[in-house]
Amino acid sequence: MAKARLQIIPLGGLGEIGKNMTVFRYGDEIIVIDAGMAFPEEDMLGIDIVIPDFSYLIENKDKIKAILITHGHEDHIGSLSYLLRDVSAPVYATRLTCGLIEGKLKEAHISNYDLHVVKSGDEFKAGSFKFGFFHVCHSIPDSCGIYLRTPIGTIVHTGDFKFDHSPVDGEQTDMYKLAELGHRGVLVLCADNGVVAQGVSQTDQSVTRAVAENLAARRTSVCQMAKTARCEVVPVDLGMAGEPVPGVQNCRIAAGTADFTTGPAMTRQQAVDAIAAGIGLVRAQKAAGVQLLATGEMGIGNTTTSSAVAAVLLGQPVERMTGRGAGLSDAGLARKLDAIRRGIARNRPDAADPLDVLSKLGGFDIAGLCGVFLGGALEGLPVLMDGFISGVAALCAVRLCPAAAKAVFASHVSAEPAAHMVLDALGKAPLITANLHLGEGTGAVASIPLWDMALAVYRGCYSFAEGGIAPYTPQC
Repeated sequence: MAKARLQIIPLGGLGEIGKNMTVFRYGDEIIVIDAGMAFPEEDMLGIDIVIPDFSYLIENKDKIKAILITHGHEDHIGSLSYLLRDVSAPVYATRLTCGLIEGKLKEAHISNYDLHVVKSGDEFKAGSFKFGFFHVCHSIPDSCGIYLRTPIGTIVHTGDFKFDHSPVDGEQTDMYKLAELGHRGVLVLCADNGVVAQGVSQTDQSVTRAVAENLAARRTSVCQMAKTARCEVVPVDLGMAGEPVPGVQNCRIAAGTADFTTGPAMTRQQAVDAIAAGIGLVRAQKAAGVQLLATGEMGIGNTTTSSAVAAVLLGQPVERMTGRGAGLSDAGLARKLDAIRRGIARNRPDAADPLDVLSKLGGFDIAGLCGVFLGGALEGLPVLMDGFISGVAALCAVRLCPAAAKAVFASHVSAEPAAHMVLDALGKAPLITANLHLGEGTGAVASIPLWDMALAVYRGCYSFAEGGIAPYTPQC
């Protein structure tokens, strides 16, 4: 089925001052940004104010999902009380703007309204749209820009703003958010693994959910690092146990994999579905304007699944490919090794068939990341590996389609024993060797400033000829 078109309708007009009102329509869903007025021109005798023509919105009032307001100036809120006489829809604005709106609604004797106070950084969902607010400087406090995430891309509506490095209220325009929205992202794929039942980890599956909740709240390590790297964190549920986590994109294949010591971790079709989900995530990121993707994962027990997959694909002894993960004791490591050996013996995966190995021993996070690397190759989007787990996913992708290697870029070599071997098998050299083993995409995000600096040198540095330097002649 063909996607619906995204329509952008400037009901308040273009190239003029006042009457700010823009309609965004996707299919049968509408978002309205601002509802302003203008003052009359000299020849408009007897006219007090000029407002947009609302007839289109009144005709389609059942389709309006939300009205979003950028700030409290009259040319952005002045017609809202007139619109709300005929249209009932939730209104989202910052606290000061809400106060000004409430005053206007009281003057208009409108008491039945749905007003939501927001702050910078808040994000909401309305039908097919996701929308969020970010701080901008303007001549009125509490001003925001708004971004809309739609099925075919991201739109940034700044409202009125300026770049002021010494604003009165101390809050500058959030330039990092502006850069993040259209530049790069880190996909953190979350999934649970049935093999945890064999005591291969220090913690149970509840930790996967706890970290996913903190990813959604932007509180984890990768979230803090991503702010510096101007990178948007996108947590995705590929197969977590329990109920979906609000704020985590739901691409769930199943509520966790099966215990691979008793049979295949997933069906072959589920592996295909997870790979397809990863490809779909990349396509959505590309459509949203992302130019660089980092990979990350979260799932208790996923160093066990990764070690099992890597051992089979590389034809290496299990003990050589398996580490302590998040810090297993000697007894815990012994259980982990035993579980992997039993899983391989029970399932007899075919090393020549990466999909067979992935479905029998892998996790939904690994399969999804495999799809991300394949999607990067399909969409011409560079994808940064994180550590051992995403490296194993990249290895699966390249074994399935050797041409996918062109989209795979190494970031760091992790503390897992087999990390070097996976990188060598891929023919990739890490930028960072720092004994990292946190996951979440932290190593991939840590490498982004290095890529930025390399690009800056490539674009801006002088050549030998421009610098008056004789070219070097190779001596060997």
